[in-house]
Amino acid sequence: MVSLALRDVAYILPKKILLFILYQVFFVFLFFPSVQAGELICQVCQRKIHPQVSFVLELRDGSRIKTCCPGCAIYQQAQAKLKVKAAFATDYISGKALKAEEAIFVEDSDLDFCSHPAMLLTESKTPLAKVWDRCLPSLVAFGNPDDVRKFQQKHGGHLLSYEDIVRERQK
Repeated sequence: MVSLALRDVAYILPKKILLFILYQVFFVFLFFPSVQAGELICQVCQRKIHPQVSFVLELRDGSRIKTCCPGCAIYQQAQAKLKVKAAFATDYISGKALKAEEAIFVEDSDLDFCSHPAMLLTESKTPLAKVWDRCLPSLVAFGNPDDVRKFQQKHGGHLLSYEDIVRERQK
């Protein structure tokens, strides 16, 4: 009789562990659909990270913050007064990482990667006008001046350095 109970416990325990693991996997895919789709999510605003304009802040404590765009990262840097060791932009054309200090940024082009087009509503369904978005105006980084000129001809915008953008966002 005792050996039967031990056999039952040995049989039930692995089932409970298996069910627990399956529950955890189900939970992740249910509540974090971006994991299922293979998308990366911005650590600041929780929007999709766009590979052409992603940005990384490396902090002095060794941690990294990966964001959807330069605007999101630089606003976070200014608002949270982050101690940034290094910043890396993504070249829009090549997709390669650039030191932000060496990149040429185009601000306020007609491309908008991050903002939500959906109208915001209050609990009583009253529409709200969007007056500010941390990812706007758009910022697109380049390593090659020729690429910047071609981009500006097609999409507009004006040139800024990383230092100019940081200074502007700290106001």
